[in-house]
Amino acid sequence: MFWLIPDIEAMIFTTKDGKSFDTERDLTAPERHILQKLFLWKSMALSIEQFRTKKEEALRKGWNNSGPITESQTMRVIIQDLEHKVSDRLADEKQFIPLREEEPSPLREEERSRSSTIGTGLPQNKSGR
Repeated sequence: MFWLIPDIEAMIFTTKDGKSFDTERDLTAPERHILQKLFLWKSMALSIEQFRTKKEEALRKGWNNSGPITESQTMRVIIQDLEHKVSDRLADEKQFIPLREEEPSPLREEERSRSSTIGTGLPQNKSGR
């Protein structure tokens, strides 16, 4: 009996400007390890500065604390693209920051006044309030 082992698809990274990189072929194992960490920080970083700090820490520590990793040109291009994605994410999130509870919101006040009278048996005016 033969077992078929599926080919593991290579991870292809494509930048915003259309450059594609096969991480298995174009990066070293330590660079791939660092890139995995940076993919996580891409979605968690609270600022570009924090992302860059994490990148520098990862390059300085290396793979499994093996020591500094020299950033190849390919790695540099990928990291620059990740920085742009962090910047885009932060700009998008900034547009949707919810109001803090201390800040009065006319909509919230209207909802509170409406919900405090609905179902209480108190008469409501024609607008439902």
